[in-house]
Amino acid sequence: MKLSKNVLVGSLASAGIILGALAPAMTAQAATTTGNIDADGNVTANADSEGKLVERDYGVLGKDGTSIAFDSGVAGDNQYGKASAESNANVQVLSGVLVLQAVPDFGFGSGAAGSTVALKNNEATGTGKDGNAQGLLQVTDARSAAPGFSLTAKMGNFTEADGTAIAADKGSGADFNLNLASGDLTGGDGLTAGEASPISTMPAKLVSSNKDSDQATIMNPKAGSYKVGDLKTTFTTPESAELSIPAGLSTNDVKNPSVKSYTSMITWTLNAAPTVTAPAAG
Repeated sequence: MKLSKNVLVGSLASAGIILGALAPAMTAQAATTTGNIDADGNVTANADSEGKLVERDYGVLGKDGTSIAFDSGVAGDNQYGKASAESNANVQVLSGVLVLQAVPDFGFGSGAAGSTVALKNNEATGTGKDGNAQGLLQVTDARSAAPGFSLTAKMGNFTEADGTAIAADKGSGADFNLNLASGDLTGGDGLTAGEASPISTMPAKLVSSNKDSDQATIMNPKAGSYKVGDLKTTFTTPESAELSIPAGLSTNDVKNPSVKSYTSMITWTLNAAPTVTAPAAG
């Protein structure tokens, strides 16, 4: 039997709190095959002295060889073999801790100065290395009795891609506003994370600023209002986030056209206390 070429041979945000550990080491196990491949690509049975098929180790699946369940193609000779491989399952069990698991990046594509643009994707540019491209925001509370916590976010001033600050005559950094819609909070089972009724994140306005007072509350569940475990939501749809761009960034002069990229870093802060000071109105 000739081995066919078609034979298939078996994966802008900065966290205010980071808690993690290395995943358990995985030990590679040898896959097995009941077929042998020679230099010309011919496949023969891996058989013992009595002609019975036997499995042999060849290495790591998809790396060291091809795991073949041999079939001679001859009726009645019982030359039907097996192939096997082993994979790994692992988990870290949290106990008695409150963890910031994931924070999203926000990509708004392109927009004119003075306009408001909806979320386009969750791709990152510039600074901020903790965000994810799935738009996932997740907190895990592994403390007994779900005592409550708060999660806030603060957006820094926008700068040009090379880090250059926006010129004063173009408008202050605080002229950018990022509005986040409320999103349902679900647990690891995909159902609501609420203990008795559905719960959600809070609608929030992030003002581009370097002031510590310009923090927006994203989550603030009270004690006993949610289940122990994951509380997560995603910002992936155009309706989930929008960014207002200051008008001063352009003169709209067709004689001097330009396309410039601006980035900002969002700092997410998880606090074990259930109550935070409300941000100033504005």
